Amino acid sequence: MKIKKYKNLLAFLCLFYFSMAISKYAQVLWFEKEDALVNFSLSYSAMAIAGAFSFMLSRWVSQMTIKKAMRIFIPIYAIGLILRIFPTSTLIAVISGAIAGVGAATVLLIVRTWIYELTDKNEEDKAFIVSSRYTVMQIAATISTLIAGQILFFSDETPYTYIGLLILGAVMLMTTLLIKKFPEGHVLKKDKLIMFLPENKRIAIVLYLVVIILGISVSLVEPLLPVIISDNGFNASLTSIIISVYGLLKVVSSFLFQKTFFSAKPQITFLLIELILGGIFIGSGILDVNGMLLISIILMLSIGCAGFFIFKEMMEYEMLPKKELHIYLGLLQSSFLIGDSIGSPLGTTIYVQLGFSSLFIVFGCISFIAGILYFSLFYYMRSKFKDRRQSVQQE
Repeated sequence: MKIKKYKNLLAFLCLFYFSMAISKYAQVLWFEKEDALVNFSLSYSAMAIAGAFSFMLSRWVSQMTIKKAMRIFIPIYAIGLILRIFPTSTLIAVISGAIAGVGAATVLLIVRTWIYELTDKNEEDKAFIVSSRYTVMQIAATISTLIAGQILFFSDETPYTYIGLLILGAVMLMTTLLIKKFPEGHVLKKDKLIMFLPENKRIAIVLYLVVIILGISVSLVEPLLPVIISDNGFNASLTSIIISVYGLLKVVSSFLFQKTFFSAKPQITFLLIELILGGIFIGSGILDVNGMLLISIILMLSIGCAGFFIFKEMMEYEMLPKKELHIYLGLLQSSFLIGDSIGSPLGTTIYVQLGFSSLFIVFGCISFIAGILYFSLFYYMRSKFKDRRQSVQQE
């Protein structure tokens, strides 16, 4: 059975994403309770920026085995999670975000190496191994959010409960080190250490800027969903249930979008998702919706987000030159995280100053722009690098 065969990887992913999700959910509500949403956005941005530049540690990390690297960066990430118990200090919020960003980004790099090592040895299980990370992430996030919400509800949302959940997230993260069998291979191979700029720097710059806009759109609304739902009259228990359904819809949608009907032309589906989602959010912002209609629109966002990431990744493998694939993927990760770091404080500022209706309108407009730009860039780059991809395939 595949689950038993890869039980160490799956156990690690479950514990890792469960601790990450429970801490993330408790953090945003804890900071909001203490009137420190601005500090939350700064912490979120610091985490994204630190993650974007964590590749600078790659030469040092590459000298370690996967097991040794885990023993260093899991505790670093846990320290960042523990520091989230101090919401009112801007300095501590930024430091906690930066520490957590370096820890989380490096651990995820290690996990990808682990997954690639398994796929090299088990080519017949490649689809299962690669998809397991996204599936486990969504399931763990759904369950942990539901549990955290019920704990907050039945404890009357006391400060000690929030602090307890944040500490619980860090402790659970540390339990990943109890897994006995980590691969013995190194995190990165020596031939992958040196970073080069791609040959066509003009296209690389345009791609970098467009992906920053995509990153902004993703982090503009989603990190604030628990607060938006809570501020619209839903208690902690109902909020956690809604967020859990949100995560469950992502899981279901990820399976649905694998169907040929949607994946045959990923660029078309991607554009339609961005345009439809943008139109819905602009309309809901203008009409100032609330109650169950607001929740319905938020749940539509979960379906859109699942499609966004799946089809964006499919497009990338069609549009990027194969010989420089690792370089472009590095640029994509860096630019997306930078956009992510901009979107969170921007979204928080708009929400605090103008309310969720204005936030929805801004999000809708950016989704429109980002969808059209990335769709156009896809066709341009695919045409530009077509000959290069064919020559690589012939080789």
